[in-house]
Amino acid sequence: MRNYRRFKAKPLLGFAWFVLVQAACAAAPLDEVCWSAHGASKNDTRLDPIRRKMQRTVADGSAPSIAVSVALEGRIIWEGACGQADRDRSIRATPQTAYAVGSISKTFTATGLMVLVERGLVDLGRSANDYLGPAKLTGLDGDPSAATVKLVMQHRAGLPMHANFFYENEKYRRPPMEETIRRYGILVRPPGEAYNYANLGYGILEYIIARVSGSSYEDFMRREVFLPLGLTHTAVGPPPELQGITAALYEDDRRLPNLDLDQRGAGYIYSSAHDLVRFGMFHLKEHRNDQRQILKASTIETMVNDASPTGTDTWAYGLGWDIHSNEYGSGLTSVRHTGAMAGAAAVLKLIPEKQIVVAVVSNSRRAGTVSLSEDIVAALVPAYGKQRDLESARNTEPSPEPFRPGVSLLGVWQGVVKTWKGELPVRMEIKPDGDIHIKLGDQLETVLNDTEFSNGELSGSFQGAIPTEDADRDRHSVYLDRLVLRGETLSGAAIADGGAHYALPSWIKLVRQESKR
Repeated sequence: MRNYRRFKAKPLLGFAWFVLVQAACAAAPLDEVCWSAHGASKNDTRLDPIRRKMQRTVADGSAPSIAVSVALEGRIIWEGACGQADRDRSIRATPQTAYAVGSISKTFTATGLMVLVERGLVDLGRSANDYLGPAKLTGLDGDPSAATVKLVMQHRAGLPMHANFFYENEKYRRPPMEETIRRYGILVRPPGEAYNYANLGYGILEYIIARVSGSSYEDFMRREVFLPLGLTHTAVGPPPELQGITAALYEDDRRLPNLDLDQRGAGYIYSSAHDLVRFGMFHLKEHRNDQRQILKASTIETMVNDASPTGTDTWAYGLGWDIHSNEYGSGLTSVRHTGAMAGAAAVLKLIPEKQIVVAVVSNSRRAGTVSLSEDIVAALVPAYGKQRDLESARNTEPSPEPFRPGVSLLGVWQGVVKTWKGELPVRMEIKPDGDIHIKLGDQLETVLNDTEFSNGELSGSFQGAIPTEDADRDRHSVYLDRLVLRGETLSGAAIADGGAHYALPSWIKLVRQESKR
């Protein structure tokens, strides 16, 4: 059971402050409902266009609300919020409103894990399985002992894509993490071979934190990260004691029920724009007076510097951080994490060379949080904005080329899809004209759509079903994710794609039976 006693330090003051803001702005029209504070000076108008853009975003219906906090050179210079955090309850948004921040949770989880690393309780170079007890990673296409804690943090352990959401108005509930790891902690390629963004990896780190610390992940994060850093509006999951200042989730103007997910360390943290910017300042080593130094400066640096390429020249992933070097050719490094899920979007962006921290949160995926965070950096560093505009004008996305298989792919391929419940036979025929026919088990033969083949990896989706009880709860298609061609075999992940409900991976391996060269 979650424990939220941490909010008893300042909850009454925080709630009283919120009520005053509510009362002051209750009569304003929706497109004018914006709150701001911490102006750098009355004559500093650099961020005025940001506030106007936030107003337009809410007024045109792109998002119910959006909140921002900006720090420069060690101090918060401006915070603002527009719109309603909860339309049904007429709750106004403020910079203290707690929003679902999605994958920014990974940066929080990485921070918590590094606390244990500093204490000598976790070794990044050891196999993750050494810390998992009976819930082991399974090596279907790689040696699980080679999947180190660091590789898990860097999305390079060989784990597949995975997501699983549980809505409060539905019967299906979150299984124990041991069961999730047993079902989906499968390696679909050798550890260290390639970057593959894997939510479950941060669920595994969440589980390691709980096992090593001897307390729940939720309690550990509250005790060792949130409270010491003075993050009083941050919690794992929507905090009941702050429900009056917690943003509801909205998708296409429809309010969503509260949800849970089976890898909370990857995407279940709620935080306010104000708390996020303070968390970012800590990672710039700009510790506030009311923050305890929970990590050494050298550890904070390691989280950024110990990074591996993701497949592009300027983008790497560190220990819980995305690192974009020379972003837009500006000469500046962007250290950031984004988050997006049904009903929420968020960005935490650091520009270390300029001592800039930007936090943007919204209760809609349509709010344009990433572009707004870049607009803020551009307002503070005009040269960055000019370079971004130049790069955007240059880099228009070309239309994708039609799929044309080479001789290495042509022919009939047969194999199995290995689910956590058992195996299904699969047959695939790749024809010279690019058509791919696929048959899974005793299901109807169908066509692979949206086919791509690049860097020796085949992807595409087809109408089919993975017959496991968790995938059966909703209609889904099957997505073949980055099947690697190695001689006469193709292997990777076959994912039950249930849209906003889940992406549940199984292992697939195909062997070419005959070629048509």
